Amino acid sequence: LSKRGKIHRHRVLPQKEVYDHKVRSGSNFISQSVKKRSRSCPEYVDAVHSLIQEKNIGLNYSIIDGFNKIGHKELSALENKWILNSSDRVFFETETTLPLSSEQFDYLNKLSPLKFGYLNSWAPMEFTNKSGLFSGVNSEVVDLIEKQLKLNIEPISFDDWQSLYSALEKGHIDFAGSMASTETRQDSILFSQPYWPSFWALVSSIEHAGLFRLDQLAELRVAVVEGYDLPNRIMLIEPNIKLILVPDSQSGVNAVANDDADIFIDNLMTLSHLLNESKHYDLNLSMLPELGTQQSHLGFNHKLKYLIPMVDSVLRQVTQEEKQLFYKRWTPKAITNNNHKYRNWLIYVSIAFAISAISFFIYWLSNKRLQAEVTRRQKIEQQIQYMNSHDNLTGLLNRRLLDDRLTSAVLTHSREQTRFAVMFISLDNFKLVNDTRGYNSGDELLIGCANAIAGTIRRSDTLARFGGDEFVIILNRAQEFDAVCQVAENALAAIARVVEAKVPEINVSASIGIAFYPMDADSPIELLKQADKLMQLTKGNDENSYMTS
Repeated sequence: LSKRGKIHRHRVLPQKEVYDHKVRSGSNFISQSVKKRSRSCPEYVDAVHSLIQEKNIGLNYSIIDGFNKIGHKELSALENKWILNSSDRVFFETETTLPLSSEQFDYLNKLSPLKFGYLNSWAPMEFTNKSGLFSGVNSEVVDLIEKQLKLNIEPISFDDWQSLYSALEKGHIDFAGSMASTETRQDSILFSQPYWPSFWALVSSIEHAGLFRLDQLAELRVAVVEGYDLPNRIMLIEPNIKLILVPDSQSGVNAVANDDADIFIDNLMTLSHLLNESKHYDLNLSMLPELGTQQSHLGFNHKLKYLIPMVDSVLRQVTQEEKQLFYKRWTPKAITNNNHKYRNWLIYVSIAFAISAISFFIYWLSNKRLQAEVTRRQKIEQQIQYMNSHDNLTGLLNRRLLDDRLTSAVLTHSREQTRFAVMFISLDNFKLVNDTRGYNSGDELLIGCANAIAGTIRRSDTLARFGGDEFVIILNRAQEFDAVCQVAENALAAIARVVEAKVPEINVSASIGIAFYPMDADSPIELLKQADKLMQLTKGNDENSYMTS
């Protein structure tokens, strides 16, 4: 028998009398020591041999020498390859101490207990669990540093990020995790090497679903945790975003749920956990690839600059498999633990869908004419609905839908305490076109003017045909007076180009009256009346003009 190595065997022994077996083999003997314990021992170490010919002594020594040269890393790699369940691995769980110099040992021994600051409600990265203990991914990292460097680390919880960052700058705590290394912070804080990637994501209501670029967030209310470096990066890319600072991640999600903000941006893992825990099924979660991946660092007080190289050595020893274990352990339960439920649900739904599809196919074959009739009526109903809300000639919104949009604008801007403008546009001498060139020319002129005016406003604004040769524009969130006047001038110029192209021999001009909410009126009817009144005052000039109150 040639000695091959040791294996760890799992075995449950009797509860009353349990023995710890340590079996070692020599050339021709086996010795064992027995110890009595008061409780069960789940595993013991046993020797494993290879069987060779008795006279082949050289092969025996080669095998023994070969197995003696297999190191811990090689044994760990073999276990990772062939033992699928990580909890059954032995060498993977065996921890090696970090090689340190005598000077580093002396430095560590002189250190007083360190204070690590963390957020008590930033799961799954860091949080205080139900037992009042520090938990999360960062707790695993801190525990690893504490064991490898033989340190005494005391977790200190904080309610918000700004308080934690201020405490680190003032030296009230020694270090903190999940920090972004920026130029402004490097003056007051020292950083370790990166140890965890963070992906940015956004939470929005269903109304704003499908947003995944910052330029799509222009003019929207975007909430960000106060103290993050994120606001500076966002404003550099899209300066038209309306930033709202919140104290923590939960407040950001609540702001979107309560319509105090349109968007909330934070770490993907944190948002996923919060949506799962708070049961906000009506909110949408989307990635923000434009912001890239942010690497998390440990941030240290300047007095610990000699500790950082040793911490970096510990972080470099963390393998990718260990990081994956951290992730699986702290990823929200709804994502990791309910997979089997989802698969079962998917199977049931697939079966039900197959049965429904077969039934529907049989029904469709036997009722093909009825289905065609239903489809035809649906198209007619859609056309009727469209005709009821849109102008038949220009395709613009008609007066009925304009009233709804105007009422909605008053309610929205009243809640936001912002201004908007209503423009009443009329084509002067339009009757001459119908009288001299016919109604077809008049219709072409109206269609051309409608398309030209539509090209001068934003997608968020509303353009409707009020009737005859009159149009109405609703300019939402019109804060600047000069910007509204510029839109009016652009509309007049666009109309003039169409008139010159269609009926150059007839002097057709445009008059515009502009009313502002809430200065001129605070109700839809009064706003239209005021804009119409101002428009009437500009008529008779035989030139393109507009008037405000």
